[in-house]
Amino acid sequence: MKEFRFLLTFILVTNAALNIFLSGCAKEDSFIEKTLPPATSTVSKETSTTKADYQIREKDVLFIKVYPGQEFGEGLEAEVNSQGEINIPLLNKVKLGGLTMVEAENLIAQKLDQSYIVNPSVSIRMKEYDVRTVVILGEVKKPGAYDFPKSGRLTIMQAVAIAGGFTDIAAIDKVKLIRKISGVQKTYEINVKNIVNGKQDDVEVQPNDLITVPETFF
Repeated sequence: MKEFRFLLTFILVTNAALNIFLSGCAKEDSFIEKTLPPATSTVSKETSTTKADYQIREKDVLFIKVYPGQEFGEGLEAEVNSQGEINIPLLNKVKLGGLTMVEAENLIAQKLDQSYIVNPSVSIRMKEYDVRTVVILGEVKKPGAYDFPKSGRLTIMQAVAIAGGFTDIAAIDKVKLIRKISGVQKTYEINVKNIVNGKQDDVEVQPNDLITVPETFF
């Protein structure tokens, strides 16, 4: 009888622990985005996500084109100073720090339209980012924070390579990409196996992203 009670207690405790574990997993999964992050197709020099969400900062180098606008020629480069300003023809100093590139385009177009050019078309792309980092943690051989390339282009596979590659116990089908979009933190699960096998395009990383690689459970 005692053995039966012990066995029953063991089963109940084990079942309770399993339920807690599974509910924890379900809770974690509920915070994972169901779709991949924007701009996960073939990496380009500039993505719609970057234009919509990236905020211009000191030491960023912008390439600006204005049409019509002879003063701007084929386009000009402008570096953002410590006050968040750039110097451009006709307008002299314009403060763009803290704005997205779309907002900056609209601001410059508005200022030019007020006094100089009727209904101008303004295009801005990022030529060089200020030095920022991407953090890679978990089952990579050299976890840590790494400088983001000046070109502003980095993918999941490139980031993992910078961190020395995966360890032997990395769960490469459950890599997490954590990113803030418009002030909201979002978590994406990336199956790197699909990238390696050519079933999915590599995923572009943005400055200040966090990549975590969990341990696989056998």
